[in-house]
Amino acid sequence: MSWGLIPFWHKGNARDFGLATHNARLETLLQKPVFKAPLAKGRRCVVLADGYYEWKDVNGRSTQPYFIHFKQPDDIRAGDSSWKKRTVWNEISGWSGPRPLTIAGVYDVWKNPNNGLEHYSYSVITMNSSPTMAFVHDRMPAILDGSEAVANWLDVENVTLEDAVKSLVPVTSLEFHPVTKSVGNSRYKEPDCVLPIDPVDKKESESKSSQFMTTWLKKATPAKTNESEKEAAPKENNDGNDSDKKVGKRTKSPTQEREERNVKKGKE
Repeated sequence: MSWGLIPFWHKGNARDFGLATHNARLETLLQKPVFKAPLAKGRRCVVLADGYYEWKDVNGRSTQPYFIHFKQPDDIRAGDSSWKKRTVWNEISGWSGPRPLTIAGVYDVWKNPNNGLEHYSYSVITMNSSPTMAFVHDRMPAILDGSEAVANWLDVENVTLEDAVKSLVPVTSLEFHPVTKSVGNSRYKEPDCVLPIDPVDKKESESKSSQFMTTWLKKATPAKTNESEKEAAPKENNDGNDSDKKVGKRTKSPTQEREERNVKKGKE
């Protein structure tokens, strides 16, 4: 399933669909045909994620990324993968690993006209931020907080679309912290993408990905040496007479030498 809903009625290639459908605004969810049609068919889904990034304006001059996630169990910290080494599931207590974000979404199924293959795609529903999250950004995903909220959103048989949409409200049970600006580079996949940083740390003024590119460019483009400039560089005269200092091996400029040669030829 791909992010960016492609409606079932789209004609042509899937990549040719021109509308931006990564997000679906809650305020117009039941008004836009691209979302209203699949929802009328009961095509609600839940998007799972470790968390998501949002960029906060800082004094109108720069932005700082934040990693936003559910509060985790006491023995699990952001960026710590040691939990993978232990058993995190059993039939009695259920899942004891990291708690993923559960986000309300809408999906559709588009059929390729050339080969008949079905392509599943989805949009994340967004809404106005809660007072807590407004510190970072004025919009946030529609988070389903808890198993009951997830079950109600997915229960298309017993929960009407109108009631399901009304149940989507901004949650306040999220945590967030600033992270490296390297997350702005989609090719950067290091573990520190979710680790907390000091946002005023001068070392973070230039992201690690930017530092990498700068270093690479310096190595790929060695400094060029201008031989003519080296030849014209002044040589120090240690005889104590500043008026007799010479410039390189040449005491006259190329222009003066040419003029003198021309004068000599004219006399001859």
